[in-house]
Amino acid sequence: GEMTRHFDLQAGYETASSITVTPIPAQSQSYIAGMPFSIEDELVTGESELGREIASWTLLSNVDFNIIVSGSGWNSNDPKMYPVNESGERKTYLNEDGTESIYEGLDYYLTFRFQLGYVKDGKEYSSPVTDFEYHSADGSTTYNTLTDGYGYEDGLNSFIGTVNGSIFFRFDEQSSLRIKKEQDTLPEGDYLAYITITLEDKT
Repeated sequence: GEMTRHFDLQAGYETASSITVTPIPAQSQSYIAGMPFSIEDELVTGESELGREIASWTLLSNVDFNIIVSGSGWNSNDPKMYPVNESGERKTYLNEDGTESIYEGLDYYLTFRFQLGYVKDGKEYSSPVTDFEYHSADGSTTYNTLTDGYGYEDGLNSFIGTVNGSIFFRFDEQSSLRIKKEQDTLPEGDYLAYITITLEDKT
C-alpha cells in the first residue's frame, strides 16, 4: 500500500517570527512521554531531574528575541495546576459552613530544552544544547536568547530557529510531597494548567 507523509515548508521574509508547540500524545510513546499522564508518575514527582517530556517546540525568527512564559486561562492568570470537572472548571469542595472552596493548586517546573541554529555569511552554526526553566510559583519568566554570544547578527537574511526543542514537566518539591502524602484527599480525575509562550522581538 501507499504511505503518505505531510511536512511543512517554512520560509520567512523581512521581519518574521513564529513559535509552535506540539503536545506529544501519551499513547504514541507507550505512555513514557506525552500527555495525559498520572500525577503520581515518578517522573513528575521530583524523582527525575528534567521530568516527563510532554511536548516538542520550534521557533523561527530573523530578529533577536526573548521568550516569555506565563500562566493564562484561570481568572487571575494563575498558572498552577488544578483538579477540574468535566467542563474544565476548577473543582470545588464544601466547607463546614456550607461555602465552596477550590482545591489548592499544584506548582510545577517546565524545562525548555533546545539548540539554536542559524546561518551567518552562508555558513550554518548551532548553539550548545541549552535549557531554561519556568516555575509556576514565580508567575512569569522571560528567557533572554543567547544569540548575542554566538556572533549572530540581525539581518534580513539571517534566520534563527530551534533544533530539537523539547518541553519537560515535573512538580516542584512541595507539590510532589503533597501528592505523595495526600493521595487520599487529592480529588480523582483530570488536572489542568494553562500556559502561554510568547516570542517577543528584542528592540
